[in-house]
Amino acid sequence: MAILRGIEVDVSRHPLVILRYGREYSDSDWSALITRMGELIRRGPFGCINDIRGGAAPSPVQRRTIATLYEENDADVRAHFLAGALVGDSLLLRGVLTAMNWLRPAPHPVAIFATVPSAETWVVSHFPEALRRRLSARSAAMSDER
Repeated sequence: MAILRGIEVDVSRHPLVILRYGREYSDSDWSALITRMGELIRRGPFGCINDIRGGAAPSPVQRRTIATLYEENDADVRAHFLAGALVGDSLLLRGVLTAMNWLRPAPHPVAIFATVPSAETWVVSHFPEALRRRLSARSAAMSDER
């Protein structure tokens, strides 16, 4: 699901977090994302899917804020950020990933996917069994509500 503007942080299925990027987003949107990600990193174990299909690529300054977030929260990133998947155009993603790995390689597994379901399967495979059960229970409850 593409959004036109801003950055959506979907935590409705936490510990699985899905980020969606609009075609346009402001520095304020990016700052709010970094703040929210810091909260998630400190909160406890989770995995993240970055769905950037149709979204704007982060600027070099914005990419640097990710590196800073990781530096300032190193112990929690290593303990709590279980896996990160990127969904979108692989050529663009490879460029962004390469640039970010030059700044600071991710201390957790990262992979690129063409679809959200394939990214979700991969991210969830990095969860401990108890976290997978919690996610399954939450997903089932959400299905019952619909």
